[in-house]
Amino acid sequence: LTRLDLSYNYYVGTGSGLSALAPLTALTRLDLNRCYDLNDQGASAIASHTALTELDLSLCSSLTDKALASLGTLTNLTSLKLACCKKLTDSGLRSLGHLDALTHLDLNYCVSLTDDALTALAPLPELSSLV
Repeated sequence: LTRLDLSYNYYVGTGSGLSALAPLTALTRLDLNRCYDLNDQGASAIASHTALTELDLSLCSSLTDKALASLGTLTNLTSLKLACCKKLTDSGLRSLGHLDALTHLDLNYCVSLTDDALTALAPLPELSSLV
């Protein structure tokens, strides 16, 4: 299995539920948008999927900067969607500075971000689309 869509799933939240995905080592695309209860522990479980190239966490409103620290290890990511993750801050975005393959980043309606977020994203050499 390389692609999995669990969007709108109200039962996805903690790492315990997502740890069931551990055997899916070939997973390259994971869609968890609108999994409102997805928390930082869940993001930590996602970080074990190092083959991921596309990850959609839009409207996962429980995620904080701690989640970004975990996701910052997914160096194969080319697309990361974090729209409406309102608890993310400029400081947390610095954790994404090692995602050298990242070409698309969606931060729409991440209302806690300021202009300083652009400084945090400056090290991303391939970033060509910032929403």
